[in-house]
Amino acid sequence: MKGLIIYIRREKLEAVQKVLHQRNVAGFSVENAEGCGCQKSQIDLENIPFFPTLEPESHLTPKLRIYTVVPDEQVHTLIDDICNAAATARFGDGKIFVTPVEDAIRIRTKEHGDIAL
Repeated sequence: MKGLIIYIRREKLEAVQKVLHQRNVAGFSVENAEGCGCQKSQIDLENIPFFPTLEPESHLTPKLRIYTVVPDEQVHTLIDDICNAAATARFGDGKIFVTPVEDAIRIRTKEHGDIAL
């Protein structure tokens, strides 16, 4: 099993949710997040007066963080579909991090592994 930590633009949630439902992803959580990444390089610092004692401001961009766990065989197809759904071809479209998940347990039945998803 793999855990997917997905950062996307807020306006892309509906499209990504649709992909998760189409791919029969059993469950996922969505949280508000703020951060910075490659889009910070798009700030035009050449036209801003720079004073040696001042640091350029750090701008945090609002994003959504989606977390889910899926069977290994579903990972690559799901990532491709999420990338297609979330892409705008602009900086700041987001990232997907893939992590190993050792086990999953359904509390109600105590089932383990993929069946617990």
